[in-house]
Amino acid sequence: MSDVSVIVTGIVGVLGIAGTLFATWQTNRSQTANLIRNFEAQRDEARRAGKLALYATYLARANAMSSALTGYPQNGDTETKHAYAATELKHAMQLLYDSHNEVMLTSPSEVKAGIDETTDAFAKAYAQARADGGRLPNVQRLAGTWLDPAFVAMRDDLQPPVVLRRLEELPDETDQAG
Repeated sequence: MSDVSVIVTGIVGVLGIAGTLFATWQTNRSQTANLIRNFEAQRDEARRAGKLALYATYLARANAMSSALTGYPQNGDTETKHAYAATELKHAMQLLYDSHNEVMLTSPSEVKAGIDETTDAFAKAYAQARADGGRLPNVQRLAGTWLDPAFVAMRDDLQPPVVLRRLEELPDETDQAG
């Protein structure tokens, strides 16, 4: 009997070691998966922060363009004021185009469409102000509507992905019992 107990003890020992190795492998696998998810979340957050900076720059430059259009002199103003305002307006339009191009490089198609629509509206106003030589009516109000497509698309793009389900979406335990 002693030979049988030695064999059984040996088998139990080998199974114990195998179980420990399996548990360690499962733990390492789980930790690796968690680490990968953590890296992906950090990467996504960094990408989102980069987009946020680009979008904020674009919106600030669109606001500067709106201010430049609002302050553009009327026909009766001095030539010096007109020349200064024309330079300011041209500079604001160039900065808006620069931001437009930066956003176009990194954004999804919905944001690109919104940015294009907004930039085109400002470009038309810029051309009209330069051609007419006078202030545009209701620029601040119009600029708000011009910014809407870009703003909505940017806001939607910056929403964090939904990872967890909402409480209302979970099954009710009382329904399963009945």
